[in-house]
Parts: sequence; C-alpha cells; structure tokens
Amino acid sequence: MKTAGEIYFIGEKDLRSKEISNYFKVGIVRDNLINTDRDSTQRLQEHQTGNPRELYIEFIVKTERVESVETLLHKKFAPLGVRGEWMFLEPNDLERVKNEAIRLSTEAAEVSLLCSEADELARKISDDQIIAATEDVKVNLREYLEANAKFKACKNIKAEINKILKDALEDENEKEDIELFAKVQERRGSLKFDDEGFRAKYPGIYQDFVRIEKSIKGNSTISGARSFDLAFSEFDLEFATLVDSFDNLIDEIESGLKSKEKLHEFSLELLRFQAEAEWERLKAESLIKVACGTHAGIDGIIKWVRTEQITEKLDKAALTEAHPDLVGEFTTQAEPVTAVKVDPKKGY
Repeated sequence: MKTAGEIYFIGEKDLRSKEISNYFKVGIVRDNLINTDRDSTQRLQEHQTGNPRELYIEFIVKTERVESVETLLHKKFAPLGVRGEWMFLEPNDLERVKNEAIRLSTEAAEVSLLCSEADELARKISDDQIIAATEDVKVNLREYLEANAKFKACKNIKAEINKILKDALEDENEKEDIELFAKVQERRGSLKFDDEGFRAKYPGIYQDFVRIEKSIKGNSTISGARSFDLAFSEFDLEFATLVDSFDNLIDEIESGLKSKEKLHEFSLELLRFQAEAEWERLKAESLIKVACGTHAGIDGIIKWVRTEQITEKLDKAALTEAHPDLVGEFTTQAEPVTAVKVDPKKGY
C-alpha cells in the first residue's frame, strides 16, 4: 500500500470510425526497481493484445501510495464503475475523476511522509512525559474522531446490507435477481496450530525453534474514539442525510415499494464515504502521532507508551520445514466461512 507508481487512464476508440468511447480503464503501475522500464506505456501494450478497439493513454498521474490512491479513486466513483478497473465516464465525469486523481496524488505525498514518520516513531522508546496539546493537534483530534465515527457507521450499515442480501440469496424466489450484484462466497477455514499441545508433547523440539526477539512495542490510544457521539449532521450533512435515508430505504423495501437492487446502489454510495473516512482518519492519526513524537502522550489527545520488549517466539516456518509431519499432527482446519460479496461496481 506504500509503493509509489503511476495511475493511468486508458481509453478506447473504434478502429474504423475513430470514435472515442466513454469506457476508461483506471489502473496502476507500481514503481519497480528491478524492471525500471515498466510504465503505463507498457501496460497499454499489454492491454492492447487481443482487444479489437484501439487503446490509447488518456492521462497519467504519478503518486506515492499508488495502491491506496487507486483504491480510493475507484471507491469514491463506484457508481461509475462497470467491471474490474473499467469505468463509464462521460466527459464531465472523466474530468472529475482525473482532477480527483491529481488532488489525491498531492495529498498522498503528504500522507506518505507522515506515515513514514509515524512508523519510525513506533520503533523508538518513549519517555515518561505527557505534553500539552496545541490548537493544531486539537483540530487533528476532531478530524480523527469525525472520520472514525463515519468509518464505523459505514461498516455497521454495510454489515446490515450484507445480512439482508445473504437472506435474499438463500430465497429461491429472490436469488436470481440478487445474483446480479451479490454472491455468497465460501472461504476455506483457516489453519490453526496447537502451540501448547506441541510444546507439551515435544518440549525439546519446540525449544530448538524458539527465538528470542527484541522489539519496541506499544499501542496508541486516541482519546474519545469510543465515546464520540456528535451527530453526523453537525459536521457532515451529506453523510447524515445518507445515513438517515437508510432506515427509510429498508422500510420501502420491506413494504414492496422498492427492490433490493436499491441496496446495491446504496452500498456504492456508502463505499465512497467509507473510503474518504478511512483516508481522513489515516491523515489525522499520523499527524497526532508525529506531534506526540517520542513522548508518552499528549494530554487529552493520545497515549502512546513504547517500551522495549523481549519475547520468545516460535519460528513456525523453520519448524514446519524441519518437521512437517509433527506440525501437521497439531494443525487443524477451521470450518469454512461464508460471506456475502457485493459487487463494488454497477455493471448491469
């Protein structure tokens, strides 16, 4: 997510008429130290293979955190997406998306620097000092709390939507319509290694693969993250309107006035707000951590005590390579997990 690179807009036109379509592929090329010749032009050539229309590069923007920026871009304009990285963009929409790509690339440079500073501070032992909060950091706290509240609200509403769609997919009368934009995916259960059981039966072998690690650790706690209860209407009227409309939408669906397809349209709008909130939260949290520096916290803003810790850790990879059968004896697989996957595009 931290890699730099290019975001490209690839357009297409008819070979005979030369008419330009409104379909554009918005993708990325990551900076590659091994293959420095790989860029958007090379990606164009790759996409051209087997495509009956002539492809051309409409626009390129270089950015830090290219994966994050591309993901944010697609989520912010989810209603314009059709399939994969392809979007249907009228001329005005094309300019909006391009301008947003430029804006995000500028912000990404700042965010990347802040995140790097925060990551570096996380690897430093803190002192015992709690410093006073400046007015700037108080503003950062407010921005974090607002973004965090919006992000959590989006996740909660998304969970409700997925529950409704999951029930609908289990109903033979509704399944066909819902499968236009949502599907139930079964994911293989995770593998779980019984660490304590292995240690009890093979103490000598276990000890041979224990490594002593020194590290700087310490979780940060931002004040008010759990208790923040300011109404959305007091800081984001557009988001408040969207949230308030959800209950009405559910009532209209249950009464038969609207179809469950409207839940998909709603989820696409929700994606935009969730992506924006996650981005704003990341910026605000990084600013707070940088302001905290190597101190134990900022009064009323953050607690961030970091200490050196010495821990024993099992080298599971080395143990598995040396004793695969013994590791298999104490490894079990959890039951498969089902989850609803809602299409992040509207390609129908």
